Amino acid sequence: MLFEKVIVIIGSVKIVYVLNSGKTGGMEQHTLDLVTGMVNRGHEVWVLCPEGEMTRKYESVGGLVIIDRAKFDIDPFYIRRLVNFLRNHRIDLIHGHELKAGINALIAGKIAGTPLKIIHVHTPISQWQISPLKKEIDLLVNRFFVNRFADRVIALSESIREARVLEERIVPDKIVVIPNGIDVSRYQTAGSDHLAERTTFVVGYLARLTEEKGHKVLLEGFAEFLKNWRERPINEWPRLVLGGDGPLKESLKEYAREQGVFRSVTFAGFVPDAEKVNFMKQLDVFVFPSLAEGFGLVLLEAMACSRCCLVSDLPVLKEVGGGAVRTFKTGDPKDLSAQLQQLYRDEGLRRELGHKAYQRVADEFTLEKFWEGYDKLYRNL
Repeated sequence: MLFEKVIVIIGSVKIVYVLNSGKTGGMEQHTLDLVTGMVNRGHEVWVLCPEGEMTRKYESVGGLVIIDRAKFDIDPFYIRRLVNFLRNHRIDLIHGHELKAGINALIAGKIAGTPLKIIHVHTPISQWQISPLKKEIDLLVNRFFVNRFADRVIALSESIREARVLEERIVPDKIVVIPNGIDVSRYQTAGSDHLAERTTFVVGYLARLTEEKGHKVLLEGFAEFLKNWRERPINEWPRLVLGGDGPLKESLKEYAREQGVFRSVTFAGFVPDAEKVNFMKQLDVFVFPSLAEGFGLVLLEAMACSRCCLVSDLPVLKEVGGGAVRTFKTGDPKDLSAQLQQLYRDEGLRRELGHKAYQRVADEFTLEKFWEGYDKLYRNL
């Protein structure tokens, strides 16, 4: 490219993060971490999102929250409001999260003449659990607007970068890889390890109860795993603890009944941030059966708690976990059960994997590295 826009920003950057959710989740926690780090580095940060439990958290770390949401895939009224805001505040950078908010943000940024426009669809569209027709339409819309309007496209891992290029057909030079990070010390200093206090084997998962998270695969695999305990008293059976809430809650309870494991499954509901460590530290094995994933922030949290982790073999989860996790074939409950059986029998292996998991997060996925990656991107794009 002969003429490429290059902007070097020496001082603070005026940043707007645009989301279409105010709820608690991986994308929202990712944004909260961004707001925290960028405010601490002297940038001015706004968050444009709907009302929800996360809005107060954004404000508590120094973000300025504007309550708004896009009602349509391309919402002209929302775009007009956003254009006016970008111009009136002379915003340097607009960073949209997920497809609807991201595309509306790119259009508004283009019209307003905002210098830097970034989009981040956390889970690759090609992995979404939607109809093939809807997926193809979303891929076309994403490709059209991103390749024309975005200055940079975020990928959380190299495998996601590859998916952006090969499956979403995004211009490779636009894509930058910045992995998630967490405050590792928080997960070691809070809570106590409950493994020595009981003899019951406990398996757990923490995620919103939605289709792409693979809860049915886990319930079916757990039912297969429990076959060896059918002749024993139920109080001796292993237990499965599912943290999180969502639209599939009642149907998953019914599915657990169909699989004959309902009495051994605890639906713990929404787990606040303050309780995540205690949730993780009751588990012998953290199972992550997701069918689609952009990164898997909750996997980092489990690893930081020194949990033994068994994850579906999605490329991104294998990349994040490295040699510190065990994998099973994505969507295969029988393989999940077989891997779980091996981990149950080998306590030494569980402890070894837990130690490796913590060390990998401490070495590779700290908040400092996460913040430094975005600070450099924003200042030197």
